[in-house]
Amino acid sequence: MVSKKVQIALIITAFTVFAAAVYYSISITECKDLHDRQRRLNRIKDDVVIIDEITVDSYIISAVEYDGGKEGLAVFAPLKNGNHKFQSGHWKSDEDIIIDYLFVPDNKHYIIASLNRNDLVRAEIELKYDGKTDEKKINIQPGNMIVCVGHPETSGVTVNVVFYDINGNRYE
Repeated sequence: MVSKKVQIALIITAFTVFAAAVYYSISITECKDLHDRQRRLNRIKDDVVIIDEITVDSYIISAVEYDGGKEGLAVFAPLKNGNHKFQSGHWKSDEDIIIDYLFVPDNKHYIIASLNRNDLVRAEIELKYDGKTDEKKINIQPGNMIVCVGHPETSGVTVNVVFYDINGNRYE
């Protein structure tokens, strides 16, 4: 027969292991800062480096580089406690412009575009929907690689993005 002291010790040990597992589970999914987001992304892909970030309606959009120069975008959704949780990733194996979509509560829709160049100065985004064309021209601060524009809730949006560098070169 196991003594009462041993039973209590086993119960305390089991509770401690359970609490540690819950804490670890939360800590690998919730991101408090850039370091946490970087660590979370490295659980998905090897050698991920966040190279630029913007915030859109409390969502954090991260432009990333991985596998020695491949590009991607990662979206982190806000949590009620102020932290963020990884929501989605868009991984590319070539040097094309990355285009992704962000849908947030309150029927807000965004188009996100990124190009891994730090000499960009302007982006032009053309949206075609419902027989209409909407053109957005966005000046980019040097070093930024991500642009984001809102668009109306509609299906069948066609997107064309062109980035320009400081020398006027076009990237489509």
